[in-house]
Amino acid sequence: IAIALLAIGWAAVSVAGLLAGESITGLGSLEAVLTVGVVGYFAWFARECWVGGATIDDATFSVD
Repeated sequence: IAIALLAIGWAAVSVAGLLAGESITGLGSLEAVLTVGVVGYFAWFARECWVGGATIDDATFSVD
């Protein structure tokens, strides 16, 4: 859940900054590409954690 919230928060802050013309990193349109990449990665990773490893090996999520 926390990873999904991180993805949503990153997207919200970045989109709001881009719409206002004030980007966080100062990279302009490159920040939009980075935002899509980071949000996509976090969303994928949150899904992997939620289902216990659809693509990643199940042993990655086991706790000894």
